[in-house]
Amino acid sequence: MLNIDKIMGNIVNRDSWLGQQQLRYVEELIWWNGVMSRKEIIDRFGCSPQQATAVIQSYLELNPKAMEYSLKVRRYLANPKMKCVFAPPSLPKELQKSENTVGQLTLPVKALNEKVTRNLMVAIRQERTVTIHYQPGRDAEAEKHRIIPHAFGFVGSRYHVRAWSEERESYRDFSLSRIQATSWPKTKIKHELPADENWETWEEVHIKINSEASDGVKHALMEDYDLESVNSPIVIHCRKAMKPYVLYQMGLDIYSTLPNTSFFEMASK
Repeated sequence: MLNIDKIMGNIVNRDSWLGQQQLRYVEELIWWNGVMSRKEIIDRFGCSPQQATAVIQSYLELNPKAMEYSLKVRRYLANPKMKCVFAPPSLPKELQKSENTVGQLTLPVKALNEKVTRNLMVAIRQERTVTIHYQPGRDAEAEKHRIIPHAFGFVGSRYHVRAWSEERESYRDFSLSRIQATSWPKTKIKHELPADENWETWEEVHIKINSEASDGVKHALMEDYDLESVNSPIVIHCRKAMKPYVLYQMGLDIYSTLPNTSFFEMASK
């Protein structure tokens, strides 16, 4: 971390709450979006163009290698090797700001690689392709995939990225904890993709307490889920693409031929 006491400026006061918020905002913008402009600062803080310039220059004094100005696009572009100077980047915190890029079903979360999560977020927000090195299984060798990500999903204990796979020519889920490395997203999407209907479609999943559960289990579950009776349905609203994860979290495997040992079973709508 660099010493923020070195930040001085005619407008940005390093000791003020506002000055800190402005500098942190610049860092979050350029880290997660990969690109930024003065207008975003003006819109966020209601300041003048001159004040916005001072904020950016103050941040560049603090972190000179974070970004550079491009005359071609007239915006600041992120350095792929940028390091944050205020706080470690947090994907969960960032996703709270954007309801359209996360489907959320909460458990200890598997560790995330900050470079991987950053590159994927930049690819989503700039509509670019990215190459990932993916570990499909414990004993399998890592595979290289070229993907076009468009959203993140959270399934209780882990995140995945929803993306178009150029090799499979279909939408797939890739677990973030299994992505070992990614390229910096450089290439813009060159063709229009089909709609991800399973992501855009919302469903209601209806489940109820397993009729074969013991009376003690039934009573406990009724208390846990505030149900009026053992036949009262639990309704979960989720994206169609996330329905298998919902059922897994509830202990249901609709594809299994083995007897259902879960506390729950599917209920009619």
